Amino acid sequence: MLNLPVLKFSKVTVAFGIAPFSSHPWFWGIMGDSLSKKLNVPIMSYGAAFGGTKSEHWYKAALGIPFEHGFIKSSISMPYINLKNVLQLYVPLTGIRSVLCLHGVNERNDSQSVIQTWTEAYIAKSRTDSKINNLAWMIALDSYLLDKNQNPRPFPIKFDPRNAQTTISSQPFNFLGPDLDQINDNEGGIDVSDRPDGLHFGSSGMIKVANAWATSLVSNNFLKNSVPKSPQSFNVQSVATGNWQRTTTWDCNCFPQSYQSFTIKPTHTVSIDAIKVKPLNLTIQGRLDFKNLGMLSF
Repeated sequence: MLNLPVLKFSKVTVAFGIAPFSSHPWFWGIMGDSLSKKLNVPIMSYGAAFGGTKSEHWYKAALGIPFEHGFIKSSISMPYINLKNVLQLYVPLTGIRSVLCLHGVNERNDSQSVIQTWTEAYIAKSRTDSKINNLAWMIALDSYLLDKNQNPRPFPIKFDPRNAQTTISSQPFNFLGPDLDQINDNEGGIDVSDRPDGLHFGSSGMIKVANAWATSLVSNNFLKNSVPKSPQSFNVQSVATGNWQRTTTWDCNCFPQSYQSFTIKPTHTVSIDAIKVKPLNLTIQGRLDFKNLGMLSF
């Protein structure tokens, strides 16, 4: 488990990204503002993305398959561990509506079948790790990468990623997101182009992407057909004998936090092993053990 910060809500700004992993808000802050205006409700986002990755990396990290990469540490289950930690540490306390998925450009040379295998596997793993069998996923259509030497210069998309994304989006609890290939480069330069380098979104492009995501989330019956996961109680009870830090020990399926109250049920033994824990309240009906200088504090 990573030592992630306790939840503290604040507005997204240019200087502060989307916790816990995104140092910059990119276009998600704009999307949140758009959604808030459309729905007249506050919008909360988690940042679990990892730039420069592809579905293969998420698939292997989710399944514990080692791989070599210039800036990804597969030894600590990156990049999937970002999503897993959000689902297990924060989502039980706040609930969740959907995971928003944006891949495709880095998979332009992969086949539809292999992209589907990778993506379906880590989506399934997210539902297992979160214990939310109907966890909604919205998947964007995306494969855009402009080859500056391409002649003639038509809409530069690849259909293997798009076909995989469309197929996966039709599966249970998945939803089709925006078609981001529609946002292209007009070669107008950094000040006016939506994709000034033929790939990444410029300022005007980010506004279009944000609005495209917001439109997808309020249309296509997504809000009607997706099932939100409500937050769980801050009063946590043991469901099995185990380590204090194991998600499988508690009915919240979360890592214990100092703002939660805990009850160790009869017949259960919970071990505090080599850490200091500080629950809000603790009721012991079963047994509490201490190992390797484990400590309890209030």
